[in-house]
Amino acid sequence: MKKKLVVAMGIIVLITGGILAIINLKSDNDSGWLVGNWQSPDSELNSTLDITSTKSNEISLTIDDQQTMKLRRVNKNTDEALVYKDSDGTTYKFIKVSNAKLKFILTAKEGLIGQTNALVYNKKSSIK
Repeated sequence: MKKKLVVAMGIIVLITGGILAIINLKSDNDSGWLVGNWQSPDSELNSTLDITSTKSNEISLTIDDQQTMKLRRVNKNTDEALVYKDSDGTTYKFIKVSNAKLKFILTAKEGLIGQTNALVYNKKSSIK
């Protein structure tokens, strides 16, 4: 009886470890849809986002051909809304509408007032 219990516990540990490994692998690759060149369809806004991936939890973001920023991901295990922060504490939220469309929300760092309305962007091209 004791031997069966030990075997059952071993199987449970192996299954749990496998599930955690799969979740961890998924979290490293779930931001792939975000990488690329994005263009706002709003003709008055005429804004672009250029996003490249540097590591599994980091991206480089260039808004409207201005200075490129390094951002670190602060949420995991989701590909619906990806949340990043820069070194100053400003938050960048990318909400997946589809593989070719996103909503972008920028929130000022703590102590400053401000959050943008959700801006819609369409993917122009992917960056490999």
